Amino acid sequence: MIELMIVLMILSLLVAMVVGIGNYVAEEQYRKQTRGYQVIILGAIQRYTQITGGAPSAGESGEDAPPPIQALARALASQPEVVDLLTKLPKSVYSKTVGGGTFSDAYGQEMDWDPRGSMGEGPLLVSAGADGKFGHGPNGKFGHDTYTEEQLKDQKDNIRSDDRTRD
Repeated sequence: MIELMIVLMILSLLVAMVVGIGNYVAEEQYRKQTRGYQVIILGAIQRYTQITGGAPSAGESGEDAPPPIQALARALASQPEVVDLLTKLPKSVYSKTVGGGTFSDAYGQEMDWDPRGSMGEGPLLVSAGADGKFGHGPNGKFGHDTYTEEQLKDQKDNIRSDDRTRD
């Protein structure tokens, strides 16, 4: 009887390890996919800038304004050569609509975009990661030094196109 309990305990530990490893592998796959999508989108932004002579803007500001990522999708969609680059993305990532669209990550969540980046170094694409929370700063953007503990926690799994992380 004791032997059976020991065997069951060992089996349950093995199952827990396999499930944990499986979750880690799946999470890493989503992160790599999202990073690949960001590289394609950044390439499209670069091509847009070459064609038009200027970078896409973040669009309007204010509470009723669409998210900057939608302004980016609208700007990129205005250039057929850039749209050709975006066709490399799965339909679940780049959803083009009349007058715009958006970009999503491998988790199916809309990404965020800042044309200046967090330190003013250039375009920044951010995925909220598995938890779906960006952890934005006080004005709804990244790149600020005053974050709450909760915002810092929410940023830990973000996937940024500049490869910066919050550890």
